[in-house]
Amino acid sequence: MEQKSSKQRAEEAVLDLKGKLRQLNKTLASKGATIDENAPLVDTIKAVEGMKEQAVTMSIFKRQQFLGYVDESLPPLRISEGYKPALIDYCFAQNRALKSLPSIENIGVAVNLSSFASSCGSLTEVSLGALTNATDISSAFSGCYSLTSVAIGAAPKVTNASYLFYGCSNLKDVSIDLSGGLLTNFAYAFNSCSSLRRVTGTIDLSSANSAAAAFQGCSLLEEVRIKGIKVDFDLSACANLSVESVKYLVDNAQSVTGKSITLARAWQTAHQDEAREYAQKATAKGFALTFR
Repeated sequence: MEQKSSKQRAEEAVLDLKGKLRQLNKTLASKGATIDENAPLVDTIKAVEGMKEQAVTMSIFKRQQFLGYVDESLPPLRISEGYKPALIDYCFAQNRALKSLPSIENIGVAVNLSSFASSCGSLTEVSLGALTNATDISSAFSGCYSLTSVAIGAAPKVTNASYLFYGCSNLKDVSIDLSGGLLTNFAYAFNSCSSLRRVTGTIDLSSANSAAAAFQGCSLLEEVRIKGIKVDFDLSACANLSVESVKYLVDNAQSVTGKSITLARAWQTAHQDEAREYAQKATAKGFALTFR
C-alpha cells in the first residue's frame, strides 16, 4: 500500500478544514449571520462574535442599575418579569459616553423613569416604545445637550413630566403622546430647549397644577399641541409659534377665573387679526391673553 507523503496529508487536511469552514459559514448564514459560504476564517470569527453580542440580553432588576456607566454602548436589555414595581429611575443617568440607548424589552411595565437618562452628554437620538404604566418621567432626559430627536410612544398614566427635557439645547424634534389627561406637573418640561422646533403629539394638561416655564427659552418653537390648560401659561419666548398651535391652545383651554396666557409681542405683531380673535376667545374662558 502506497504511503502518503507529509505534503499530501497536509493538503488533504487543508481541504478538510476548508470544507468544514464552508459548512460552518453556511450554518451561520442560516442562523441570520451575514456571511458568504467561502468567506475566510477571520470573517467567520467576526460573524460568531457578532452573533454572540446579539444573543446577550441583560436583565434590568433594580434602580440606578447602569448609573455612571462608562462605555459607549450597552447590549439589549429586558426588564425582569419578577421586578415589581419596575422602578428604573436613574437607569442610565450620567452615562457621559453613551451614544444611543439599547433596546429595552418589556419597557411598558416600567413605573418610574425619573432621571432615566439624565446628563447623558453624548446621547443624540432616543426611541422608546409605549410607556404604558409609567407615572413619573420627570427629568428623564434633562441635561442631554447633544440630543437632537426623540420618539416616545403613548404614556397615558404619566402624572409628573417636570424637567423632562430641561437643558436639551440641541433638541429639534420630539414625538411624544401625553394625552392621558393625568399630568399634574409639567413645570420646566422643555425649558432651555433653544433649538426645539416641533413637538408632535398631544400634551393634555387638564389635570396640571403647574406648568411654570415649561417652554421658557424655546425661541424657535413652531408646532405644539397643548390642551386643557387651567393655569397661567407662558409662551412668550416662542415668537415663531404657528397660528394653528395658538388656536389649538385657546380652543381647548378650560374655563377658569383670573388666569393668563402669555404670547410673544412679536407674534402679536405678525398675526394681529388672530391675536384679537383669540384674545376674545380666551377672555370668554376666563383667561387674559397678554403679550410680552
